[in-house]
This record gives sequence, structure tokens and C-alpha cells, in this order.
Amino acid sequence: MMKLRLFLLGTLTALLASTALAQEPVRVEYFYDSDPGYGKATAISGVKAGDNALQLDLGKLQPGSHLFCVRSQDSRGLWSATVSRSIYVTKERPSAPVKLEYFIDSDPGYGKGTVLDVAGGENQLVLDLTGTACGAHLLCLRAMDDVSNWSTVMARTIYVCGQRGFTALEYYFDNSDPGEGKGVQVAVPSEWDTEFTFDVDVDGLGEGNHYLCVRGKGQDGVWSVVSREPFSILDLAGVSEVVLTMPLDIRAERSVCTVSGGTDHSNSRVEVFGVSGTVLATASWPAGADRIELPVSAGSGTVLVVKVTDGHDGKTLVRRVVMK
Repeated sequence: MMKLRLFLLGTLTALLASTALAQEPVRVEYFYDSDPGYGKATAISGVKAGDNALQLDLGKLQPGSHLFCVRSQDSRGLWSATVSRSIYVTKERPSAPVKLEYFIDSDPGYGKGTVLDVAGGENQLVLDLTGTACGAHLLCLRAMDDVSNWSTVMARTIYVCGQRGFTALEYYFDNSDPGEGKGVQVAVPSEWDTEFTFDVDVDGLGEGNHYLCVRGKGQDGVWSVVSREPFSILDLAGVSEVVLTMPLDIRAERSVCTVSGGTDHSNSRVEVFGVSGTVLATASWPAGADRIELPVSAGSGTVLVVKVTDGHDGKTLVRRVVMK
């Protein structure tokens, strides 16, 4: 039989009916939560006027909060007022966790989540996110001890995105988009998060302003948005020179997107988007400043698209960065 332990019970005083002369109680009874009626509750034997230590039967109570109620009847059949106290019933004190489970967003019910192996001390959890859509989700954890008590649910917001890394990378110039997979192909390094350089063939481009357009195909087969870097080709005494017209450095760290550059970008427009096109932040570059910082509500690993529109000539730069 399950043993239950009752907290907040000390020595209780048996109540007498309110009469001119105190009477010895002939019946003392108690009940929990719902009153069954006078004389129909659980009787307690051997109770006298004064202090009494009561032995209570908690075997049918579910763990949790309850209302304990007690009253007495004297020899003339008069009942005292009913005295009630809040109590909390719990199962036997646990000694160790035996089960840990988690679920994403929707609670399947106790014992029906995904089970994780647990041990004493800190644990590194490996989650199966197969089938979980990209975006924000609620990760929920709870544990069960060795006497089947469940803990409260601990919830944390997580952001799920697709596998990182490119399987293909290509570029083209200006507005001559040949279609996804049909641009000039670039060799992709094995480590996707390592910075690398590649040569761009500008032969055939005339003098003036141009755009270098770059995009990649992810592990999931989806092509990224196009990054656009403005540059100019100058002809100096028969020698062509390629100059980036917006040599900006863009970083995203700790929920702040920082765009910096040494030239005058006053009145330039800076916009930050999610990959779905949602606007996350916009600002105008302050006059005389060599950088601009935009607070962005995005967690680590979130892919951002940053667009800078020059306030002087309208040139635009579009670059893809990952929040660190």
C-alpha cells in the first residue's frame, strides 16, 4: 500500500460544543475537502477535552493540496463549529531521479515524452529534432523520481534551423541572373564555417559600376538569398582596376548587428531581415559615424540578411550573416 506523508500537522485541539459548561466530547470526526454531513465523517476514538495527537488515514488522498476539517459532538448532541486547515500530501521522500523526458511545444502527457538517459550531477542532453520545423519552439523538460513524483516542467525557448553549410556556391554579375545552379561555380570548402576567398573573373565587364551577386545551396537543397556587393571598374592609363564601392564589415553578435566602414555613409539606410523576409530592424546611418549598431531580437544561429542602401548614389549592398 502506498505510504503518504502529511506535512503541517502538529498537535490539534479537539473542539467542544459551545455550552455554558464544557462537556466531554462523545464523538470527534474529520473529513477532507467535501463535507459528508454531520455524523458521517471518519470518527476518531479516545479524544478528550484539551490537546490530542490525532492519527489520520491519508491512504485515499491524492498527492497535492487538501482541506483537513475536524469537529466534535458533546453528550447532548450539540456539534462544534468545523475547524479547517490546509494540508499538503506528498508521496514518500524520493532519493534519486529515475526518468527524464522532454517534449517540443505540445505536452503529450506524463510519461509520454521522449525519454533521455540521466545520471547524478550534470548531464549533456542530445535532442532528436527530426521533423521539427525551422523556427522558434518551446523545449520542455521534466523528471520523475524513484517514488513516481514528477517535477514541474522546465521550459526554454529554442530556435531550430536547417543543416548549415553549402553544397554549391555560384556567382554572376549585375542583373544577368542565369537561374539557380547556372551561375559561375565556386569550389566549396569542406568546413562551411571557415572564411575563405575565391577568384572572380571580371573579363568582359566594361568600365563603370557593377554588382557581384553570390548565392549558395544549403544541405536541404534550398538556395540562399543573393548577396550583392557593389564595385566599380576603373580604367587608369589602360590598366583596369576593380574597387569595392561599399567595403563594409558586418557582424552579428549577442543580439546586435553592427555595420562599420571607414567612408562617409551618412543618411544610408540599413535594414535587417530574417530569411523569410520579415523586417527585424531598420535605421538611418548617423552623419559622421563610422559604424551603426542595430538591436535585433534573434538568438544565436539565426540567419540574417543585411541590406545597406547608400544615401548618396542609391547603391545597395546585401549580405547574409549568422548571429553568434
